[in-house]
Amino acid sequence: MRVLIAEDDPVSRTILRHVVEKFGHECLVAEDGVRAWELYRSTPSVNVVISDWMMPGMDGLELCRMVRRENRDEYTYFMFLTALGDREHLLTGLEAGADDYLAKPLDRAELQMRLVAASRVTSLHRQLTEQKAELVQRSRQAALGEYVSVALIESGSLPVILRRCAEAIVQHLDAACVRIWTFNDEDGILELQAGAGVSCFPDGPLDRVAVGESDIGLVARERRPRWTNDLLNAPWMSGKDWARRIGVVAFAGHPLTVEGRLVGVLGAFAREPLGEDAFKTLASVADTMAQGIERKRVERQLRHQLDFTRAITDSLSSGLLALDAKGRVTFMNPAAERMLGSTESESLGKGIREVVSPAHADASPPGEHPLLESMRTGWTLRVDDDSFGRKDGTVFPVAYTASPIFEDGQVVGSVMAFQDMTKLREVEEMKQQFVSTVSHELRTPLTSIRGYLEALIEDEAGPLNEEQREYAEISYRNAKRLEMLVGDLLTVSRLDSGRLNMNVERIEIDRVLRQLEEEFRPIAEDKGLALSVTAVSGLAVNGDRLRTVQVLSNLISNAIKFSHSGRDVRVGVRRSGEQVIVEVTDQGGRHPCLRAPPIDRAILPRFDGERRPGNGARFVHLEGDRRATGGPSGDRERGRNRVDLQGDAARGGIGAPHQERVPTRGYATCVGNLEEILTSRPRTAKAFFSTCRQ
Repeated sequence: MRVLIAEDDPVSRTILRHVVEKFGHECLVAEDGVRAWELYRSTPSVNVVISDWMMPGMDGLELCRMVRRENRDEYTYFMFLTALGDREHLLTGLEAGADDYLAKPLDRAELQMRLVAASRVTSLHRQLTEQKAELVQRSRQAALGEYVSVALIESGSLPVILRRCAEAIVQHLDAACVRIWTFNDEDGILELQAGAGVSCFPDGPLDRVAVGESDIGLVARERRPRWTNDLLNAPWMSGKDWARRIGVVAFAGHPLTVEGRLVGVLGAFAREPLGEDAFKTLASVADTMAQGIERKRVERQLRHQLDFTRAITDSLSSGLLALDAKGRVTFMNPAAERMLGSTESESLGKGIREVVSPAHADASPPGEHPLLESMRTGWTLRVDDDSFGRKDGTVFPVAYTASPIFEDGQVVGSVMAFQDMTKLREVEEMKQQFVSTVSHELRTPLTSIRGYLEALIEDEAGPLNEEQREYAEISYRNAKRLEMLVGDLLTVSRLDSGRLNMNVERIEIDRVLRQLEEEFRPIAEDKGLALSVTAVSGLAVNGDRLRTVQVLSNLISNAIKFSHSGRDVRVGVRRSGEQVIVEVTDQGGRHPCLRAPPIDRAILPRFDGERRPGNGARFVHLEGDRRATGGPSGDRERGRNRVDLQGDAARGGIGAPHQERVPTRGYATCVGNLEEILTSRPRTAKAFFSTCRQ
């Protein structure tokens, strides 16, 4: 396109010219409005004018009016580039004939989008102008109908377009006065939009006419034409004194309807009787005008909806891509442009693999991309771990959702929302490094502390009295607990990074439970609890011995911790098909939910009913370790290990029994996404293991 730039500031003028030429357009540059007008008059074709508002000699507003008055066959798209963005200035510019605004300072992406829109508008205008010329040449006898038809599809506000139509009717039918109203269906009122000819109606301008009032209101109420060549004697006509004074004798009123729905009224007054051909022409013009008014109403609604949708998509931080049925890009929002390093205009019409993986587009087989799969299957797909390529060849991780677009039951395209996961991956890596570093740094002082405490307890530094020994033993137990926490942190870190090595072997589960019974019996007795283990000998499972012990230790430890004195903690083991099930049942009190969505992967705090802080990582291992204790990789689908919680959850109106299962695949988080682990009497935690094949 040929673009004329009118800007008095040399720096802004240079920048604007550089940007426009970079977009591939020819530039004409003027330092003020007078020079811009001279260039415009001397240049045969100027597609776009970008003008500053305030300039010496002739300002941008006057330049816009001059351009519009030039009334060339080829439409000139006029844009203001100004810092004056208030409504009054915007309205003044639009009334002067401006098509668009660009706010200072210049936004290159916005300018490019506006130029694309200008190209479309000028191209459409050229097409319409050509059609208009062809229609005039073919059918000069229907000049009025053609003029009205063209006027209604031209750019501009509805009142301006209707005024042109009214002027054409006055000219071609020799009418004295023509007025056009549109119907406001919310208020039930006819509102005057345009007129031409002599000043109408001595008894008022009739800007607003109620349906049923006066001759115009009758036409609207009856939704049928009314006409007469004897206006002074027509009983339903009003304003007869005015008609007699200016010599009006004929009236024709026609409702403007679309599929029986009223959109307005056309009224024409003439000094000479109107023939039948004139009434037919008015009827044809009225039908065309009604369609045009309806079209403008729909266009206004669509434009508002498009502007609203564009504002939403432009403000999203997620990238959006839309494809047609052939997998070609039809839309790209600014966030997608930023992430992919290419503009919407560059990507339109290209295949999805060419846009999101430009470096490997030729090597990608047809139908490979999940977005195309979404169109083929009609399903919504979510991909959490993928990579997109930028225009410069760099690659970045993404997560996206692809959904098909349906029309009349058929998939006609697809839309994808995606996010750049680079920052999240960096945060995940930093978290893993932090947990790993802190855990390793804590082990060294803990080893020293525990060693010295052991030496004190064994009287290597001299005998201790009873109180001193009690204090040393308490410190020693807490040092061991802290050491266990550090080990748990390391386990979580290894799980997240995929560096947790497993040594899967045959484990006799009854022996493990007997060892744990001996370990936890003193702890249970200290709390006044009865710990009992019922194990069937000879049951063997596949798993990592250390992780299996951790899982079962966690279950027993939590059962003891959340049980009140005088209660029982029972541990049982049984075989069910190809599974061995370990059940730990307690009658503990209420404790809050350890709620953790999988994406958090957090080590959460845990509190019992008395709000005492506990070791959150103890529950963390249930999810992570139950993956680690599975059988060989070939057996994972048949014999997955998992942990369940069951119990009488009668509180809170949830109903009983209540059971929540941890998903088989997930991250190292707490057990499930329970809204609340309620008081359960009894409450059973179950660990499921795959049996060992002989």
